[in-house]
Amino acid sequence: MNQIAISELCSHYNLDIALFEEGAPLYYFGREPNSAPFGRTLGKHSLVTTIPSLRDPIYDTIEEEDELYMDMCGSKLHYVGPMLGDPGQQHASTHKSAWTIEERKLLIRQSEQAHRRRSMLRPGGNEDLIGIVERAKARGRRVCLVALGTVVTSDRAAFGWKGHGLGESITGKELVQSVINGVIDALGLFSQSIQDTVRADDSSSTLLVCACGQQPDALDDIVLPPNSICRASVPQVDILRCMDSTDLFVHHGGQNSSMEGGFFGVPVVVCPTFSDQPVNAAKLVALKVGLKVDRPTKSGPEAVEAYRQQIANAVNIIVTQEDSFSAAARDLQDQIARSGGEEAAEAVLLDAIKEGV
Repeated sequence: MNQIAISELCSHYNLDIALFEEGAPLYYFGREPNSAPFGRTLGKHSLVTTIPSLRDPIYDTIEEEDELYMDMCGSKLHYVGPMLGDPGQQHASTHKSAWTIEERKLLIRQSEQAHRRRSMLRPGGNEDLIGIVERAKARGRRVCLVALGTVVTSDRAAFGWKGHGLGESITGKELVQSVINGVIDALGLFSQSIQDTVRADDSSSTLLVCACGQQPDALDDIVLPPNSICRASVPQVDILRCMDSTDLFVHHGGQNSSMEGGFFGVPVVVCPTFSDQPVNAAKLVALKVGLKVDRPTKSGPEAVEAYRQQIANAVNIIVTQEDSFSAAARDLQDQIARSGGEEAAEAVLLDAIKEGV
């Protein structure tokens, strides 16, 4: 993907691709691994797709860190924030291997249940999801987007659908379903009959949009309310474009989701599972844009139910204290906007090229 991007960049700006053979001005792996503590893994100019307040700090100030990176590897870091691309741009989806015959049969049985008429485990579908979200916002409805990433819904052994992480915990399936059920509990989405599904767009209550992955049993312990839509994957960035600080984004704390939610100024409930997600969740809580609910350290039905209740409590706090979280989310949105995004990155690249680095 990086090579394709470099080729397109050279073609667009009529550049000599030889400029990039030594890595500048993009991130690269150098040819002299012993020449610096980081093995010359940074170019003279390095684009960082976060902002200073969400970085992993080494020192108290950016100035100290700039000096460190320059001394150790001759690199200037540029915090440009997220680069989200144009509306409709494709993004990574879900990590599900091929379905077995039994899984396909289960998928068909699941889809026949009445309360899942608005749900489709395969990506895509004929329904205009963005249009539904836009109509909901035009009616003054809150939108709640639940998207927990591609790993927890995958077939990966430790952190996927059947995995318990690296220690004792609930499974990925139990985690995803507890989050969705907890959100439903908190938002009180069963004020209408399940049979009113086809009229859900006329509702004044919260519109719930969920990405649950392609596992065929993704919804087997969930009764979806009428004003909800569940898909294997959703156009997350484009849905967030329709949302604002009065809405809610429930996610796993991945770097992309954390930056995308901040970019559009949406309050969050973060449900981290592994890797950098707990750290990202803590940063967002520190900025007061949302709350986090950590993955349980126990397994079994009691742990599942307790986690579901914790999710419901967090969502309820965000909704009842909306003004405070909304203001913090808008402040983070302003910080990210000032970082410049694609325009700032383009300026850095062009300046670096002019310098001949």
